[in-house]
Amino acid sequence: MKNLALFVLSFISIISYSQRAGQLSQNPITVDTKNLLVSIDASVCRWSAEVKGTEMKINEVFFLPGDDPSGWTVTSSVNYNDNNNLGSYVTVTLRGTKPGQLDFDYQLSVSKTGNDILVSLGRANNTGKDVDIDDMDYFVSRDVRLGSTSDRWITLGTQSRNRDLYELLSVINLITPKTYAVNHVVKDSDTGNSLLMGHITTQKGASRFEVRSGWTGKRPDHMQVRGYCSYKVTMPSGKTFPGEKLLIDFSKDAIRAMEHQADLIAIAHDVRLKERRPINPDDRELVSNNYSRFHGWMSGGNNTSTKTFFEENGLFDFCWGLGGPGRSGSMAIYGSGGSTSGRFPTFDINGDWGAYGAGTMTTGRRRVTLPDECFLPIRTVKFGGERVLQWAAGQEQLTGRAETDFSDWWDKWPGQYDPFMSALETYHAAMLAWREAVDKIVPRMVIRSNMQPVDHSYGLVDILRVSEDADHGCILPRRLICPQAGAAMEYAG
Repeated sequence: MKNLALFVLSFISIISYSQRAGQLSQNPITVDTKNLLVSIDASVCRWSAEVKGTEMKINEVFFLPGDDPSGWTVTSSVNYNDNNNLGSYVTVTLRGTKPGQLDFDYQLSVSKTGNDILVSLGRANNTGKDVDIDDMDYFVSRDVRLGSTSDRWITLGTQSRNRDLYELLSVINLITPKTYAVNHVVKDSDTGNSLLMGHITTQKGASRFEVRSGWTGKRPDHMQVRGYCSYKVTMPSGKTFPGEKLLIDFSKDAIRAMEHQADLIAIAHDVRLKERRPINPDDRELVSNNYSRFHGWMSGGNNTSTKTFFEENGLFDFCWGLGGPGRSGSMAIYGSGGSTSGRFPTFDINGDWGAYGAGTMTTGRRRVTLPDECFLPIRTVKFGGERVLQWAAGQEQLTGRAETDFSDWWDKWPGQYDPFMSALETYHAAMLAWREAVDKIVPRMVIRSNMQPVDHSYGLVDILRVSEDADHGCILPRRLICPQAGAAMEYAG
């Protein structure tokens, strides 16, 4: 009897150790596609993936806080034919509940034909109380490999949050993680093996991606990665929200991977620039007033370089005074509520027409202060967006730009209209009224943003200026900027 008791205790200890160690204690779910082999262990909420026939892999990925599966009840399902506008996938869904915690809906979509893995993490609040949500991990791995060693791996990211310089950094030197917002790309200098982590959708959570070297240099063939979303919201009981779609893509071509990400962004946000904002080079007024300022002082040029640009392209009638849409143009009172030449109303996202911040509107040189209840979003209980319609009325055939300016450095505005709305949602709510008015009433005008984080404006802004001196520095391949930068960039090639 004593020996039997020792055997039982030993057996229980083995099971307990297996579960704690994150081993495949249950039958793993295996997804085997043309290029990828993925294994998911629902019992511990972990997964691993590799590109067949290569050394590229990501192992022991977790998303639960503290990588602790204890107390969670998890169910799983597999959709072998998840065909949507982003492609054809096998999608594994894990649904988890734990007393006192937010329920989760974790989806892992594995491309049937390519190297894409899409990760999404939705939440439901069934705790019976409000819950504050700050940053939320979508995938974390301490064992990512490209082959070779980290001294040969070079990394570059898109959009820093702190005006960091955009450098080609060696992963071996990233003792402190390097964080970027749109994507983070790592490439093996010898083989070209590459990993891209980036976002596809940006509806509620602003994505961040980190890369750091292997632990204390003891694992030179490993690196550590993290993909997460920043929400900064208070989630009421009974509410839910779907997760963003984040992309993990292994490839042999890092630049093409970034272009592929941009293609997916354009599909997910229904960005069709050439169709919706066509540029007719023979329409001189439209090109002059809407797009040519891109080659003026705001892009490091001046009146002379702008004039030269148009003359070199045979557009002799398109030159104008510094910064203004017209021959007599004058520089706007930048950041102080002025408008360009006083000809077209402009709006400043620091407070235009209740869109954000101090609630100020600029039309020519006029400024109006709105009460607190007019803070974001525009469609509040007091205003339904009619002020935007008033702005557009009477300008149906005019060209020019509605200007936005400096939209970030905030996560949650104090006293925000709806504390469950994230910064992204709030900005989108404010911008949508302008997008609708421009499209429906003044279709020959465009929306242009000067100092703008990349990930806020997909489908909302036609022309976007992002650079290191614009508070959210950015260096992008042409196609990556195109989904939100507007027709001017797309046609410029």
